[in-house]
Amino acid sequence: TYVVGLDEGDITLGGKAIDVTDIDSGLNNYLADFYKDFTINTKEFSVNDTVGRIDFTASLDYENMPFQYSPSAYSRADNENNMSYWTFLQVTGSIGEDGKFDFINANAPLNILDKTEKTEMIPFDEAVKILETELAKGSYYEFSNVELMYCCLANQPALDMTEEDNVAKAEQLAEEYNKTTKTFEPMWCFEIKGGEGAKEYIKVNALSGEVFIDVQ
Repeated sequence: TYVVGLDEGDITLGGKAIDVTDIDSGLNNYLADFYKDFTINTKEFSVNDTVGRIDFTASLDYENMPFQYSPSAYSRADNENNMSYWTFLQVTGSIGEDGKFDFINANAPLNILDKTEKTEMIPFDEAVKILETELAKGSYYEFSNVELMYCCLANQPALDMTEEDNVAKAEQLAEEYNKTTKTFEPMWCFEIKGGEGAKEYIKVNALSGEVFIDVQ
């Protein structure tokens, strides 16, 4: 996997160099009407020369800052099966050897109802000092990336669709939950190196300094 901004060198497919900026501009042109308040920025690519395809993951940025764009490992259910997890917003798809999009998967955009300007925020070096203080003594983490992202810890009510009689009620609950207001805050997301599947983060809230261990 090629991570934009971290890995050096061109992305190539079948010996042909692929320009990331062309992919970004193509996505923003295709989805300009759909994501009017957002800018799309590609973040990760996976090259498959065998089938002649590049798969990509892109973030949705609001005023130059991305929303969390990858699912993370933290997920908890209480005794009543209410779920707690971190929301993520992403655009995914693939590009063929001709440089054209094979498909684009774009979820419905958020509706920004309100925003609050913050004149002070914890800078990166202070976030590092907070981790040095707050993490358990003797613990060791190696990070592969750090990003400042908008994050939201979702609390979703239990949805039981195992029996036909419950489906209608579950669908109604899901619709009501999707309409509830959700608050996103800027967080320094330290990505733990070496994880497989969903990403694991240690997050520092850039407003409050609160630390969250976002692992399985």
